[in-house]
Amino acid sequence: MTFPLNKTFEKLKYDLVKDNLISFESLEQADEIASAQKINIAQVLINSGLLEEEKLLKFIESKLHIPYVNLDDYSIDVSCLKYINFNDVQKYKIIPLFKIEDCLTVAMSDPLNLFAIDKLIDETGFNIEPVLSSEKAILNKIEKYFETSNTVGQIVMEKEHYETHKWQDTLHTTNVSDENTTELIRSIVTEAISKNVHELFFEVCQDGLNVNFKKEFDIENTGCIPNILSASFIARIKTLANLDPAVSEIPQLGKLIFKVDDSHLVASVSAFPTIH
Repeated sequence: MTFPLNKTFEKLKYDLVKDNLISFESLEQADEIASAQKINIAQVLINSGLLEEEKLLKFIESKLHIPYVNLDDYSIDVSCLKYINFNDVQKYKIIPLFKIEDCLTVAMSDPLNLFAIDKLIDETGFNIEPVLSSEKAILNKIEKYFETSNTVGQIVMEKEHYETHKWQDTLHTTNVSDENTTELIRSIVTEAISKNVHELFFEVCQDGLNVNFKKEFDIENTGCIPNILSASFIARIKTLANLDPAVSEIPQLGKLIFKVDDSHLVASVSAFPTIH
């Protein structure tokens, strides 16, 4: 469990001494190690065995009166994943759990991070109800749901699917839905990786959207996404890269994260307006 710049623990660390959970000397030693290693004191205390993670979470719950949720055996409402973009999920180590009317309950390892809560309120339009959870458990949920659901942020590829892959094979079975459009994007990226392509670019043509692979100075037109799919294709790429699909009159720059085997790769995604 890691606590980088965790405002919750910083607020309560001396209360641990007052409640005889650790000694002042241990806290001072942990503070010195944390400063030297540039990590949070809580991480030092847990890694050294001076403080159990479960005991710390229960302590924070009692002090702040913020409910603690053990995510290990908790099933989240996957329909809520769409409310928070992948960048915020990773940055703040949060996971949405469920929504009741206009209130979204979010598991956080740092529930006193008011900046993160305010940002979620602005971006979702909901009231945010934070609950406390282990950062390790939150990261496990992020890996499970955001890499398999493809609702936002990531595309996952497996080795056996990209060695002799042709994205056009996917095109004929694709309809206009987020799931199948994501599958088409995954298929194109898969073929590009198999060919060691370093740049993809899509340009509007009379029949739809040309798919071009650029390798060194050579450009290969690998086919065309038909007009019936091109609008949803562009919108889906923008959504996955945390760009605004409704904006087309100004350039935008974002990132698309995808996983190949055990490696996470990041691609820059640029959108430019054209006369078309």
